Amino acid sequence: MKEILRTRRLLLREMTEGDIPDLEEMLLDPEVMYAYPHTFTKEDVENRLARQQQRYRQDGFGLWAVVLRSTGEMVGQAGLTWQDCEGQPVLEVGYLLKKRFWHQGYASEAARACRDYAFRVLGAEKVSSIIKTDNLASIRVAQRNGMAREKAFTAHYYNVPVPHYLYTVWKDDTMDTTYCIEQLKALCAIDSPSGFTDRAADYLLEELSRLGYAPEKTRKGGVRVCLGGQGSPLLLMAHVDTLGAVVQTIKGNGRLVLSPVGGLRAENCEAENCRIYTRFDGTYTGCLQIANASVHVNDDYAGSQRKFGQMEVVIDEPVKSEKDTRALGICEGDFVCFDPRTTVTQSGYIKSRFLDDKLSAAILLAYAKELKDTGTIPRRKVYLHFTVYEEVGHGAAASVPEDVVELLSVDMGCVGEGLQCTEREVSICAKDSGGPYDYAVTTALVEAAKAAGAAYAVDVYPHYGSDAEAALSAGYDVRHGLIGAGVYASHGYERSHVEGVENTLKLLWQYTTK
Repeated sequence: MKEILRTRRLLLREMTEGDIPDLEEMLLDPEVMYAYPHTFTKEDVENRLARQQQRYRQDGFGLWAVVLRSTGEMVGQAGLTWQDCEGQPVLEVGYLLKKRFWHQGYASEAARACRDYAFRVLGAEKVSSIIKTDNLASIRVAQRNGMAREKAFTAHYYNVPVPHYLYTVWKDDTMDTTYCIEQLKALCAIDSPSGFTDRAADYLLEELSRLGYAPEKTRKGGVRVCLGGQGSPLLLMAHVDTLGAVVQTIKGNGRLVLSPVGGLRAENCEAENCRIYTRFDGTYTGCLQIANASVHVNDDYAGSQRKFGQMEVVIDEPVKSEKDTRALGICEGDFVCFDPRTTVTQSGYIKSRFLDDKLSAAILLAYAKELKDTGTIPRRKVYLHFTVYEEVGHGAAASVPEDVVELLSVDMGCVGEGLQCTEREVSICAKDSGGPYDYAVTTALVEAAKAAGAAYAVDVYPHYGSDAEAALSAGYDVRHGLIGAGVYASHGYERSHVEGVENTLKLLWQYTTK
């Protein structure tokens, strides 16, 4: 069995005669096949398999078995086939699942992978899906796959006229988010609160070098690289420093009182696991709790204030005194880093601490990779700057290349009451706590979003500051703007979505290459 591709949960491979029982479960089920004009027989099932095997030999692709990586069970079929649409050949993304695997995101996951395979491996310029006009579930999958309705037409099956829509997406209108999510997970796994960012910076240096660039580390510890292009230099910025804490006091019972780094809030960290990095004696683990954290003992558990002065890190070592803790090598000023708990749901939601702003850093890495993979040269000179002190206010106050005329901060887009943006969109900020962003830049970003077909929202952020403002405050004479994938629950356990990532990449691509 020839494996074709893998996704987070699925494996797609060529089908064999051993798949006939699974195909029968699917193709002989009237509910699964309601969009087809006739009932399948067992002979039809065998013929359908033979047709796909012929396509494998003739075209190099066809409908493939969709298999759960976790169990090896076949859940359906998906793939690419040539179809006729009013006399014109179209490369179609097709998908069909057993009923018991509906509503779990498998169709969208497989369809997106097939789309990307067509673009990246086959070199297709566009792909389509031909869908009955009343097949709302398949229409939703096509829309999640970035497709838009191109036209309505009538197909004939067994001399029966059947109304259909043709949904299509062009290669230039899509961005591969797989690499971006991989990089997000890698970055989130590296603890990097402001002032403790060398490992994250070193990772970026290594990854950018692997992609074929020549990055450099700034004196402040950030990472800067030129991606090519000529004229009107633009600096794209994201920060890899996060919220965190340092040890402020070692209590008499051996537990730790913390001083926050950046806008970390104690109530958002209660009962969260953490790591304590000593300067010379390794790393320890612990958990932040309110003092006297046992509900069955603390008479005022609910009324206890969730402030750092009233909370303590319980170290996962047998310590009972300040002396015990100091004997471990733990001292004042040691960094304390909280678990990110990064996960991506089957429906595409991205949940983690520190999406602000490691998600944007991953987006910029994906943008740089796309330039290399496609051989695209930006239409203007483009730099990247990954800053390391944004959460404490001075990330981009230095290291802006002297020829730069415009700064675009790529940071989390705000999602909340009174704002228009959702996690599935790219946010364009018109104004935040520091005042309005450059009107011409913001207008050009809106125009680029429209041209790219990127779902976007323009918002005013009530409590926000960015690297772009830090650079202006430092005296740089540049225009400035701010965009980012929508992120909910900022500075807590944050949430975004892969569609927000894709829309941000589409906007960046349009703004810098078209």
